[in-house]
Amino acid sequence: METTCDHGNTYWEDGSNGRCYEVCADCGMYREVDPDGLPYSDVDWED
Repeated sequence: METTCDHGNTYWEDGSNGRCYEVCADCGMYREVDPDGLPYSDVDWED
C-alpha cells in the first residue's frame, strides 16, 4: 500500500460552476470547499 498524501501542499482553484476546490500540488487530488475555503465535513479527496 502506498503512503497516502497528507495534502499539505495545496492551492485554491475556482471551478467553472462557481464552486471552489482545494487542489493538492503534490498528488493532484482535490476536494470541493465552501466559499470561505473551508472543507465540507462530508467531502473526501478525489483524484
